[in-house]
Amino acid sequence: MEEKELLKSFLKEEEFPAGKLLQRQGHPPNKIWFISEGFVIGNYLEQGEQHTSLFCPPGEFAVSLPAFIQQGISPENLITRQDSLLLSLSYENLRELRNIPSLSRAYKGIIAHYQEESLQRMRSLLYDSPAVRLQKLLDRYPGLLKSAYPEEVASYLGISRRTLYRMLL
Repeated sequence: MEEKELLKSFLKEEEFPAGKLLQRQGHPPNKIWFISEGFVIGNYLEQGEQHTSLFCPPGEFAVSLPAFIQQGISPENLITRQDSLLLSLSYENLRELRNIPSLSRAYKGIIAHYQEESLQRMRSLLYDSPAVRLQKLLDRYPGLLKSAYPEEVASYLGISRRTLYRMLL
């Protein structure tokens, strides 16, 4: 079986309406989601406040990777913000994929992508001004302001909604 076909055999195509909770904070994550169509956000509740941790447009993965790999407790919710067509990969299938030499590159690619995204976000939060963080975010996700609520964007950037509105004017 060709690599691409073999990889497809591990994936399950699923459709979800906007507002569907894919993963609940405090529960073990059981799937990685690849966004074919739609938009997914990640958020978490801490001390009664909601914080946005993730934006996933088409072509990206939605997952709380450390919790998924370790089968621990998810630190965040994953929610479809639009009607979405997703490809899911279960934990069991990921373990199998990891052990097939020709597909282990895909597994390592998922890990590397997640690590790079986390590192870029951390560096941006530490070193970039709010205006630079906003510009980088909008460059990366051009349709973000149509897909996410302003308070989610502000939270992700680590700024107030008022500051976001001032920067957008």
